[in-house]
Amino acid sequence: MFQAAGHCLGIGLSVLINIFNPEKIIISGQGVEAGAAMFNPMKEAVKTHTFSDLLALTKIVIPEWQHSDWAKGAASLVLQELYKSPFNTIRPLI
Repeated sequence: MFQAAGHCLGIGLSVLINIFNPEKIIISGQGVEAGAAMFNPMKEAVKTHTFSDLLALTKIVIPEWQHSDWAKGAASLVLQELYKSPFNTIRPLI
């Protein structure tokens, strides 16, 4: 199952690389714990379906998953809401 998911992810990434030519793609989340079972097929699909000139310009980064990442994400949402600008809200004048 992880191999099929990795292959599909690789095809999707190759489409993004071919269209947008990003400098870097960061894959993060708890799914990175799948490791080589998922990311080896992903890398192979990216290599197969991406224009070689563009592939050389794009770096794919897969950082190790830390269990504290959930807490960091939740804290960032709280801080984002806390410090949200009041000018971004639309209110009726009457």
